[in-house]
Amino acid sequence: MCRYGCNSQWELPGSDIQRDQGIEEALVQGISSETGLVVAMRYVVGVYHVPREKVVRGDAEARHELLLCVACRIVAGRLRPATEARELEFALAYPLASVPMRPLIRQCISDYRSHRLRAAVS
Repeated sequence: MCRYGCNSQWELPGSDIQRDQGIEEALVQGISSETGLVVAMRYVVGVYHVPREKVVRGDAEARHELLLCVACRIVAGRLRPATEARELEFALAYPLASVPMRPLIRQCISDYRSHRLRAAVS
């Protein structure tokens, strides 16, 4: 899990998908750049949709957030924070009830821990 300088909540590492990227390429690059770890995709835990009034990222504006939660295995690298992340933790072994995170992230981790595979969650 990552905690960024601008936010006190914990997030899962990842990336936005650019127009010229595939899902696996975006995931592997995003996790590597945020954590220093090289990963391989194992399976999709779930696809989570959160409608928003408006999400602004840089000069782009979106009306929805779509989170693809993917279980991965580490194949190389060492855990080290990137410039954006101020803290990194392997947190899946910990009880997460008191860890500050968005409900969507908590749901994703809960589904992973319970081995519930979901095609989509609204």
